[in-house]
Amino acid sequence: MTYTRLSWPRLPTVAQKNRLERGAPIRPYRNGRDLTSRSRDAWVNDCYGLTAQEVRDRYLKLYQWLTERVKPERDVNTDKDLREKWWLHRRNNEDMRRSLAGLDRYIVTVHAIWALAAGGRLGVGNDPRYNKTRCFETFPFPDMKEVQAQEIGDLAERIDSHRLIGSRSELKRRTHSARSTVLCC
Repeated sequence: MTYTRLSWPRLPTVAQKNRLERGAPIRPYRNGRDLTSRSRDAWVNDCYGLTAQEVRDRYLKLYQWLTERVKPERDVNTDKDLREKWWLHRRNNEDMRRSLAGLDRYIVTVHAIWALAAGGRLGVGNDPRYNKTRCFETFPFPDMKEVQAQEIGDLAERIDSHRLIGSRSELKRRTHSARSTVLCC
């Protein structure tokens, strides 16, 4: 069976997820829109680190789901890695997994997505344009306690001062380089 983009199998719904084995490696799936508006409550297979046989032995219902809904599309995929590792999520981003290892939670930056949606466009190429009033001031920041706001503010100040120091030293380096060039010629 060949799937077109429109007919590709949907991610498991909450009800379908609940029919799988307890502890099956199914995780909430979120994209920028899920974070900035109402979540779709979509779920995704995360069998990273497991062989197909391990998935079959431990999670037979999940294995069946993947065999029926994912494997047929992967069998005809031109990407050899996707064909051979059909039970794994398409993107396993090992760098991100290493970075997040051991963390209970992490912050997802959705401001860039928000800025593209809320900001304007400019030029022949219709390039995105960042406008502070439309992109920053309308961003739906979460409610937080004063202590949290203060801590985030302090961290933002540290990042900003680090960026400023870095840009000053880069400016000095470029200025020195430009002077050397002028003096030499």
